[in-house]
Amino acid sequence: MDEIKMLKIEKEGYQPLHQFHDWKIAGLRYAEHFDDRHLTRLERHWGTDEVFILLTGQAALLTSSGDADQLKVSVHIMEQGQIYVIPRNIWHHILCDMHAEVLIMEEADTGAENSEYRMLDLPDIHKVQTEWEARAT
Repeated sequence: MDEIKMLKIEKEGYQPLHQFHDWKIAGLRYAEHFDDRHLTRLERHWGTDEVFILLTGQAALLTSSGDADQLKVSVHIMEQGQIYVIPRNIWHHILCDMHAEVLIMEEADTGAENSEYRMLDLPDIHKVQTEWEARAT
């Protein structure tokens, strides 16, 4: 099988899996950064859309299209196999449970140098936590 490269999401957190020219595929598994109890901020990328596909477990995408001073955070509970495209410049973050595996596709050079981060205030964090915890009911 030399003509096929097989990849697996094996570590906690975010890990690049494959890069080809200007794009990369990464995997994401549970890490404290993606737990609602450790939620502190959203991020946005200036130069790329970002694609998320939930493979296993439970996850939610948090988004806001407001400007940095007036964010209104929306919680999108993800469905397995559904493709979610976060357009460039949209504030976002992902939450996931202990069993989640998420496939991510984005520009290869996506990183802190072409991204921006914004801290969430306590009312937004509590809103997100309430909606995330209600997903199982």
